[in-house]
Amino acid sequence: MTISDQGMQDPGMQSELHRLQRTVDRLELQIEHLERQWENQSERAERTIDRLPETALLSSSFLSRAFAVWGHQFVASLIISVIPAALWCALVVVFRVLAR
Repeated sequence: MTISDQGMQDPGMQSELHRLQRTVDRLELQIEHLERQWENQSERAERTIDRLPETALLSSSFLSRAFAVWGHQFVASLIISVIPAALWCALVVVFRVLAR
């Protein structure tokens, strides 16, 4: 008898082999499940990328992104400064009228 034949006749070895086989089967199922999840995530990522707008904020060029951010900040600060500028002009007009 060879060593492998002796191991197959041992009931402890057979139960260990069955346990290991169940573990392998369970791991194969988990791998299949993870592969399906990976494919689903890849498809969702592709659909998301397709829906993104064409904008310099998402450009691969650093300078394009930098100038896009600077432009947005500049326009936002102009919009925000309109209210204080209007109040200042109104106060100047009121004080000039009152000074006469």
